[in-house]
Amino acid sequence: MSYQPEFKPEPKPGYAPQPYAAPMYPPDPRQMIAEQWRQDNEHLQLLAILYYVMGGFATLGACIPLAYFGAGLAFLGGAVAQTDRDASAGMAAFGGLVMVIAIPFVLLMFVQIICLFLTGRYLSESRNHLFCFINACLLCMHAPFGTALGIFTIVVLSRETVKQRFEMNRYGYYPPR
Repeated sequence: MSYQPEFKPEPKPGYAPQPYAAPMYPPDPRQMIAEQWRQDNEHLQLLAILYYVMGGFATLGACIPLAYFGAGLAFLGGAVAQTDRDASAGMAAFGGLVMVIAIPFVLLMFVQIICLFLTGRYLSESRNHLFCFINACLLCMHAPFGTALGIFTIVVLSRETVKQRFEMNRYGYYPPR
């Protein structure tokens, strides 16, 4: 009775088997905490930069209601220059209506812009967790980029380590940069 030789695959070039495997030690908890701290810091800084960029785009978007406000102001100015009373009244009414509608939108846009820039600053400083979380939820209404940024912010702010980081800053411990 003969035995078949056992099949052994050819070793890969440059690969030398180790005589023994190194013992597996559990990772050092201090290194794990330091790595998680670094990763949280990177994510918060990136989110802060993206909030500044989103605030810049919102500032550009605020020019649209300002243009309507300017158009309403032009209609009011044209109504003053008109000699016909009926045309003057119609232009003044239309210009006033456009301005009255544009003013709340301009104010709302500027409040949103201020909140975006504040959220970026607070994320970079790891302060005001609730303010940042609420703004992230509100930003989800601005599809598509605001939705993505809001969801990523909610995911990062929901981590337990990030919550602890914000809580530590609340009591006066500011991490080194």
